[in-house]
Amino acid sequence: MSLVSSLDLNSPTGDPHSRWDPQEYFLVIDLNIPIQNDWGVLGELNDFDGTGDDIGRFGVFTMPQWGSLKIHPLWLYAKAMPIETDGHGGQMSVAFSKRSPNPLDGRFSFSGYLDWNYATGRNDADTSAVSDVQFRYRLQDGWHFFTESHYNQFKPCQYRNGISAGVKYDF
Repeated sequence: MSLVSSLDLNSPTGDPHSRWDPQEYFLVIDLNIPIQNDWGVLGELNDFDGTGDDIGRFGVFTMPQWGSLKIHPLWLYAKAMPIETDGHGGQMSVAFSKRSPNPLDGRFSFSGYLDWNYATGRNDADTSAVSDVQFRYRLQDGWHFFTESHYNQFKPCQYRNGISAGVKYDF
């Protein structure tokens, strides 16, 4: 069993005076329960800014363990969550992570994900994609420096694309 969580802090969209003042957040918590070698069931909680629009999702995941993935330090993950606590919609996702080879001491990595949300929005007919690609450098003891490019169709058109840099810590 594994518990994975991420927290994004953001300044308000479209407010240039608050650009460096994080006032919004998006929290994701995933509980993965393996059933067989490379697949299992999962539950996910999404919380956006404490506004009462929290949503729970339930479904299945797979983490393939093919031999070629072990030869090349490559990690793959896919999940399908057709059940949502609001009674409609769902999400399908794919993710990957690739570490640099041993000559670079495995300190560099490249990762990303794509979430496809269906039957979302005001009329339950919308689909929305969210994606992220990160380049990371492992500093020491769980600390990483990263740069990322992201796309979020839930945001207004002029704010969907972005880049950022930061520090990440693995607990």
